[in-house]
Amino acid sequence: MWFWGKGREVEALGKRMVESLVQAYPPSIQVSSTTPGKKHIQAVFDLYQKAEQYHQLHNLGIYTKAKLANTVRWQMGEAGYADDFVKEVAHNLAMRLAAKRKK
Repeated sequence: MWFWGKGREVEALGKRMVESLVQAYPPSIQVSSTTPGKKHIQAVFDLYQKAEQYHQLHNLGIYTKAKLANTVRWQMGEAGYADDFVKEVAHNLAMRLAAKRKK
């Protein structure tokens, strides 16, 4: 079945994306401020951009988009990011992927 192979690939991508996020914006420097810093915004934007580029190249279906967003969510939680931040990033990632259409 085509989904399973792509699912593993998307899961590996999600793990790599969170590893990049951890390097650029470690969970230890999270600030409980309502206004995020420039480094924080850029790190999250890069994560979204990588996912959108992958979607453009591979035309992800609904299940693989959900798999990617959930993998990012789980990996961010395991990395030690705050739950609210994790939920916000995963939700926004899912919404951005849902809105993007292959051109």
